[in-house]
Amino acid sequence: MSDTHKKNIIALTATTVAYAVFFAAVLWQGLTVRFYTIQTNKLRSSVRIALITDLHGSVYGDKQNNLIKAINKHNPDIVLLSGDIFDEYTADENAKRLLMALSSFHLCYYVTGNHENWRSDTAAVKQWVRSCGINVLEGTGQTITINGQKIAIFGVDDPEAFSGSSYTQSRVGSGWYRQFEACRGALEDSTYNILMSHRPELVSVYQESGFNLVVSGHAHGGQARMPGLFNGFYAPNQGFFPKFAGGFYELENTDLIVSRGLCRNEIPRIFNPPEIVIVDIKPIYR
Repeated sequence: MSDTHKKNIIALTATTVAYAVFFAAVLWQGLTVRFYTIQTNKLRSSVRIALITDLHGSVYGDKQNNLIKAINKHNPDIVLLSGDIFDEYTADENAKRLLMALSSFHLCYYVTGNHENWRSDTAAVKQWVRSCGINVLEGTGQTITINGQKIAIFGVDDPEAFSGSSYTQSRVGSGWYRQFEACRGALEDSTYNILMSHRPELVSVYQESGFNLVVSGHAHGGQARMPGLFNGFYAPNQGFFPKFAGGFYELENTDLIVSRGLCRNEIPRIFNPPEIVIVDIKPIYR
């Protein structure tokens, strides 16, 4: 074999390996953990939240152990389940295993997403979630004490629970607004207030609402990302190149955190691995 031929084989092998590594990185579906830190003058000590969204019945190891261990490892004070944990097409087994395990270790809150409301048994799903000891929020809230300080958790159903037809951002529906306003009416200025709402695109409603933090999902990270160029390619109800695909957003007097979610379905996620979100809310030290 000539030296030229050997060099060609080496170059071809190197190129093939480089392409394989690149595409493995592009399409990697491994579980990631994303951290955010928020500071507030309403708390005296830190509170840690785990945000879980858009599971859609996806599998994470035997009996969901990979996902459960990853959440437990970070020892959250509260677990917020912000919609589409269940799906209308996939079996409920994986979602139920996750929720049963989490409710055994953590204080959990749950709101529906659009997919739970596209099912014919949404009420039964909610009842099952309640039977696990998980708080289901439907235009309601609960004030809890963590480390001797009050935090209020509120939640609204997805707009599809009320729409009667396909939801659009410009036509949310009076039922959703009634739930939202019921939550707003229970706010206390001295308490750190969190709203769970599946839809990230309703920023015009969230900003100046009085909630300190809104947590959402739904956008699936825009499905495809190109770091440095765009944060998401397409998200439902936002369209192409969505502004609120996933991440931390400062609105007017309100923070919004959008999880990229945990769905691993037939549509590939590009530079967009599924994620658990951990939020540390810390006091401002003066």
